[in-house]
Amino acid sequence: MHLNRILFATALFAGGCSANEAIKAGTSCDESCPVGAQKVSAKDATGSCGANGSYSPEGEAEGGGSCVGTGECQVVCLFPACAANQTLVISSTEFRCEAGDPCVAETCSGHGRCRTENRAAQCVCDPGYVSDGLDCVAGVAPGADAGTDDASAPCTCPDAYTCTSGACQNGAVASCGWSAPGPDDAAAMCRVLLGTFPEGCDAGTASCEGNAQPNVNVELTQSFIIDRTEVTNERYAAFLAASPGIHIPRCPDGGEASLWDASTRNVPDDENRWGKHPVTCVTATEAEAFCAYAGKALPTEAQWEAAARGNSLERTYPWGPTFDGNKAQCLNDWTAPHDPTAECLDTYVNGTCPGDNARFCHVTAPIVDGAGDLTLPTGKAPSGAVHMAGNVAEWTADGYLPNHDDCANGCPDRHPEPAVGGSRPVRGGSWRSAPSAIATWAREEMPAADTRDDVGFRCVLTLAE
Repeated sequence: MHLNRILFATALFAGGCSANEAIKAGTSCDESCPVGAQKVSAKDATGSCGANGSYSPEGEAEGGGSCVGTGECQVVCLFPACAANQTLVISSTEFRCEAGDPCVAETCSGHGRCRTENRAAQCVCDPGYVSDGLDCVAGVAPGADAGTDDASAPCTCPDAYTCTSGACQNGAVASCGWSAPGPDDAAAMCRVLLGTFPEGCDAGTASCEGNAQPNVNVELTQSFIIDRTEVTNERYAAFLAASPGIHIPRCPDGGEASLWDASTRNVPDDENRWGKHPVTCVTATEAEAFCAYAGKALPTEAQWEAAARGNSLERTYPWGPTFDGNKAQCLNDWTAPHDPTAECLDTYVNGTCPGDNARFCHVTAPIVDGAGDLTLPTGKAPSGAVHMAGNVAEWTADGYLPNHDDCANGCPDRHPEPAVGGSRPVRGGSWRSAPSAIATWAREEMPAADTRDDVGFRCVLTLAE
């Protein structure tokens, strides 16, 4: 399925369609479902199509579902419930109930990642591959742009970029000269090569909280690229324009979300004052929806920490072992009162950054300054990604675990799937965090449906290597 065009639907359930009946959901299409599955329009199914293409039923009695289709036309295939000790396995032509969890040892043919949600197991495949049950086979999902750059990993790239491993690469810039294919979100991305990376910290280490213990080694079996910067209000506004069913950012206490205009679904164009700041006040699901629209996904905790920390056990902060208040937008001096008359935003708009004074600014830092350069303090990581410490904390794709004990003998690429309505880890700390909370291993639990004015996100794309 083409992740660039995932829509969310929450309309009331309205019944099924015959096996060969066209579904009308904005436009007409004729997607097929495995024999025995109930086929309905996404607009007529109670629930939502997740960022991985799976269906969350939200109260329906069905055992699960699979979303297919592209653009405004999308179909949900609803499947009967399996027994409590079984998992639903979906292929292109059939579905079956299997004992246990097939994802425990499943590799998706080495070209994807197995996910289990609502007891349904499917492969989320790399660019250039499509899912057929628990296999990823070479091909292009219906509605995807075939492209002509590279037949093995088809994608459409801008000038000066070539299609490499399913992503777009500017060969003149080795690490951060990448972007996801397609026109929806051409943000710069940085590459992290596969390998073994440290995750977490050991008891007795400074700034090491219990939920980050113990230190474990994570084997990342696939290289990936990660957004160089956090997703900005400007980028999120483009997503909202293409996604009428998504709410504008909102926080219970107002916060930066009060900047958003409900009628224009944008932030005020005041010298682009807020457009370059990271978007906040979005739920984990909304963050996943943006990443899917851009052809990407939220990073797993392992991916996020590998990008922020590299392969050094001693890198407490993205730049090294020692805290430096000039390298992160965080509240590093808790004794200094905030001066509301010192308007930090004006300094940013004029093309400079407050530098050492940033610690007194109770606000996010913009991604670029008035001259178009990445602002300092950047929290730059070995991968080249910036603001990996401070500015805004960032959503990840995993379900929250209280520690790394499950990984003591080696950790997979990804921790357990997030439970529906459960909590996620947020990483990196924010503009209101103390130095200990912006360490590369620092973790915070946050309910997936909550929003805060200091939590945002960035996206990743796994490379098809």
